[in-house]
Amino acid sequence: MISDDLLEAAELLISGAAGRPTQAMLKRPVGTANYARLHARAYNNVDALLGWGLQSPRYWDIVSPVHRLFEHGPTKKALARLPRDHVQSDLFIRVGSAFAELQKQRMLSDDDPRPTFPLPAVRELIALAREPIADVRSLQRDDRRFLASRLIAKTRPGPKE
Repeated sequence: MISDDLLEAAELLISGAAGRPTQAMLKRPVGTANYARLHARAYNNVDALLGWGLQSPRYWDIVSPVHRLFEHGPTKKALARLPRDHVQSDLFIRVGSAFAELQKQRMLSDDDPRPTFPLPAVRELIALAREPIADVRSLQRDDRRFLASRLIAKTRPGPKE
């Protein structure tokens, strides 16, 4: 999967960072690990809602829009709103926390000119990206569908009581 390839690329980027690595050498893997997480979530959405085995001459016309439904802001809010009484609530909380932290660190790595990423911190962020990917992959099919539907659905306020 592309998410695994991106995590491997992030590891390769820091493996060449021996001696005194530049901030560019340390910041790029942070963004790469963040995108691994995004691709994993998008992959889950397609797999849970459509299935990757879909047989159609218009396969990519059908799959691509669902894959691209994943937006940063709405996803962060959706993860924070997931029901706390759901059987997978601890896992959803971990996934939501990792999502928010990786997004924050990616923004710092891309936008903050200060040297803020020592090599051990970058290694920790790559590991942090691996955890929610593994968590989501461990879910039963119905829980993966539940998560995917919550991540792509627009929410509306409920009726006033």
